[in-house]
Amino acid sequence: MAARQIANRLFVARLPWTASRDDLTTHFSQYGKILTSKIIFDMKSGRSKKYGFVFFADEESCEKAVADDKHVIDGQKVAVEVMTANYESRRRQDR
Repeated sequence: MAARQIANRLFVARLPWTASRDDLTTHFSQYGKILTSKIIFDMKSGRSKKYGFVFFADEESCEKAVADDKHVIDGQKVAVEVMTANYESRRRQDR
């Protein structure tokens, strides 16, 4: 069974170590209004885990971002996909 997509949220992988939340917001705002963005950090080291999330105000903006496969942040090509409900359920189980 395929995971249900969460229509207005992006998972962004392969971020450079130097990427910031502002970098995510600036890059993805060209596709539509951003509600928030975040980069995940390791709690022990404080270093980026090199992935993050972008939350759009609407589904259409998210779809436009996914349709474009040329995402480069701080000189590095990043991977983008629509976040799925599987991620949400795994996250709840980890708590």
